[in-house]
Amino acid sequence: MREQARNESFVEQIQRIITESGGLSAVYPEEPEDRIPTFSSSDMLIPLMDLHYGADIDNWFNQYNDNIFVERMQDYLSAIKGIKNLHNCQNAYVVLSELVSGVIHNTLRIESNKNVIEQFIGVCDHIAGFLIRLSLMFNEVDVYITPGNHSRIFPNKDDNRKGENIDNLAIPYLSAKLQNFDNVKFFNNNVVDESMAFFAIRSCNVVAVHGDKDNVDSVVSSISQFSGIVPDIILMGHRHLNKFEDKNGKSAVIQTGCFSGMDNYCLDKRLKGRPSQMISVIDNSGIRCLYPVMLDK
Repeated sequence: MREQARNESFVEQIQRIITESGGLSAVYPEEPEDRIPTFSSSDMLIPLMDLHYGADIDNWFNQYNDNIFVERMQDYLSAIKGIKNLHNCQNAYVVLSELVSGVIHNTLRIESNKNVIEQFIGVCDHIAGFLIRLSLMFNEVDVYITPGNHSRIFPNKDDNRKGENIDNLAIPYLSAKLQNFDNVKFFNNNVVDESMAFFAIRSCNVVAVHGDKDNVDSVVSSISQFSGIVPDIILMGHRHLNKFEDKNGKSAVIQTGCFSGMDNYCLDKRLKGRPSQMISVIDNSGIRCLYPVMLDK
């Protein structure tokens, strides 16, 4: 009965805030040159990971709030557009992860200016606007999710049942919101485990994970043994730093940064890093190039 009451309360919160939502964000306006059809042999892997939307950070190294989040999303779109035009990329593969700041420890609770449900609805409206812009730039936009630890519904991970993560709501919510955009496609993780996204870009097998359950040094062997699939590319976040490692000439590990930058938890742990994301351009031979996009300009 306690579990049922908790679930019903959670659903009621979502329904109320969706009803109050103002619809798609208007902060990502279309530009005329977006609508240029592209036919080429390269695609783009675009992480949208560790957004931590709803955090309100103000320290010596970093400032972050909802307005700065929008500025960084706009800067990210500009960078994507420049890379797309430089390489004439045809399709975009977007990986979402850890969308909200959440409440997994007290410093996050203090720094958050919204509750978790408000964070989720707000960030999804911005992501919807972001994906609409991408839908104009690329022939097809494929969207995947890898749930992050910040997005747990309850702070203590032992209180959460498997799959009880607010990131898992993003795909059904966004697919309903963008149902009239035929070239934006959403995919659920149902191959091995809901925390992993498996897909292919050109001839490359790609696996995306958040990174809280994996180590950069052992992620290739652990995923290969767990799934029976040897990936060509593994994309992961969580550690808030851009990094690339070539594992035995077979599998490449791409680690991407975060949107929010250093919060007080990072200060306490002496962890320093700039807000960033790592974009990959992939052609028929594999990874052609990597672009670390710094978002604190």
